[in-house]
Amino acid sequence: KKAFDESLTAIQRAIELDPNNFNAYWILARICHTRDRDKEAVEALEKAIELNPDFYAAYDDLEMFYERLGDKEKYDQIIQRILQAYPRHLSQHPDDSFRRMAFAVTLAKAGKFEEAKAEGARALELSVGDPVMMYYGACLYARVQEKQLAVESLKNAVKAGYENYEWIKRDPDFDNIRDEAGYIELMKGK
Repeated sequence: KKAFDESLTAIQRAIELDPNNFNAYWILARICHTRDRDKEAVEALEKAIELNPDFYAAYDDLEMFYERLGDKEKYDQIIQRILQAYPRHLSQHPDDSFRRMAFAVTLAKAGKFEEAKAEGARALELSVGDPVMMYYGACLYARVQEKQLAVESLKNAVKAGYENYEWIKRDPDFDNIRDEAGYIELMKGK
């Protein structure tokens, strides 16, 4: 709801009350990211992972923030960690569409486009109509250089209810579609 200062105060208070709450550090990182404070976001995510090494959402965000910060070495390291961890997770939870899509996007970032598309298609089949999955589908298509499909998927995500325009603006997955007419139209005034 764009109440960033209030959100930041609330999450800092939550951390004071429970400094071992890994989820609170993840939320802190996401708030910092929406304020273009990615170095602080990285610190919070590293703390979340320290507290819970199996907290996959933190890994996904961490690789994005390293990419935004231009830290190629740490970006490559976290990509490799994700590529090793997700197959184990998915073998135990084959219907976890969200992690399957996150794995697909990571495969694309590693240049494994065909594997990425196959995983992404399976994830989308598992979560038809989910705006968050449509959003991540757009991320995947942008990463595998299917720009028009990426723009259409992003539009569909917004139509289905995805409203985090601040995140869209900062997501490096969309760097290669920001000049596309459909993306420009979608983001006009946002």
